[in-house]
Amino acid sequence: MNKAFIYNFGSIGVLGIVGLLLNILMPIFYGPEGLGLFNLIMALFIVASQFSVFGLHYSTLKYTAEHTENYILQKTILSTALLSCAIMCVPSLLFCFVIPFIIPGLFKFENAQFCWFIAIPGLLFFSFNKIFLSFMNGQKFMERYAIGISLRYIFMLLTFLPFMVFSLDLKFISFVFLIPEVLLFIWCIFYNYKYIKISYLNFDWIQKHFTFSIKSFLAGASIELNSRVDVLILSYFQTEKEVGIYSFALFFVEGILQVISVFRNILNPYLTELYYKKDIDELSKKIKKFGKNSLLISFVLSILCVPLFLILYYFFNEEFYLESLNVFLIIIFGVTISSFYLPIQFFANQIGNPVQQTKINLFILGSNIILNMIFVYFLGLYGAAIGTSLSFVSSLFIIRNYMKRFVS
Repeated sequence: MNKAFIYNFGSIGVLGIVGLLLNILMPIFYGPEGLGLFNLIMALFIVASQFSVFGLHYSTLKYTAEHTENYILQKTILSTALLSCAIMCVPSLLFCFVIPFIIPGLFKFENAQFCWFIAIPGLLFFSFNKIFLSFMNGQKFMERYAIGISLRYIFMLLTFLPFMVFSLDLKFISFVFLIPEVLLFIWCIFYNYKYIKISYLNFDWIQKHFTFSIKSFLAGASIELNSRVDVLILSYFQTEKEVGIYSFALFFVEGILQVISVFRNILNPYLTELYYKKDIDELSKKIKKFGKNSLLISFVLSILCVPLFLILYYFFNEEFYLESLNVFLIIIFGVTISSFYLPIQFFANQIGNPVQQTKINLFILGSNIILNMIFVYFLGLYGAAIGTSLSFVSSLFIIRNYMKRFVS
């Protein structure tokens, strides 16, 4: 367990360093407008990926965690999940090619259409990578899982270096999404090739994957959309500059959420295992332990982030950083309050109730959309921060009320 934490927090450290460098360097070379465009494409990329992977990474995680002792069945689970993902990617990617013709009517960002065309092929590799990483997570290969997550962000930084050195046109920035996913896919194949066997393809397991994924798809899509809906709504009402300011603050918030996700990723297999063993007492202890640690670290990291904004303002003397600090403080207030229950955000899914998980996530998403639409319309940049913060607070009550049905 300690080793798993070390590796996963190490991956968060890599994510934080790389993300910080990207968020600092991009405004320096391309202004806050460049950062705004980058984050709009990222938001669309993350949301679209939910349709290409279609919840199959959740079924992979669940069934892998359930059958960790059966090596032969592990091969069937991964092989059929990858084939199922390939089947779903075809219509999803074709639909994605239609999106660029819609984007100009939704977002007035320069180069948004061209950037999206470049990003689309990356969705295929991103989807396969989610299957592979979920497989590693389900097997409790947390060290390998953490390395894979770290490599994605290291590859992103390396891909961005030529933009700085050769001053490449901003319209090619989507290669920062495409190239890392291709390289990560190669790494995933290298470490998991022994589990990929055509002879282990099984129609019953393909059907089993799809049955579970259909039930969990909306749960996954809604949670990812929930993490990007603020950027998408702000992009509709505001310019690249405001989105850039907001996105810089959001980076620090997401960094803290990534730390919380370490608790969730490590806890998820135990939720499934302990629930099916009907060991409710131990399950309750696990949830409380992870929740307290999540709350503590969220509070500490929130405080530590503040000086970083002030240091950047001191060195670069840009109001951009002070405005981002204000946005950060508003959002992180809601995150910290809800952080105790965020590690069990997928509790329903892990105990085999993806339909209920979908309902929970849709309630959270619905509140986020409504709050952002109202506050962004009237208050713009800070309205997005207020709406997002309040949506985290509402998620606390939604997750807590469901969990209390099973755990005292």
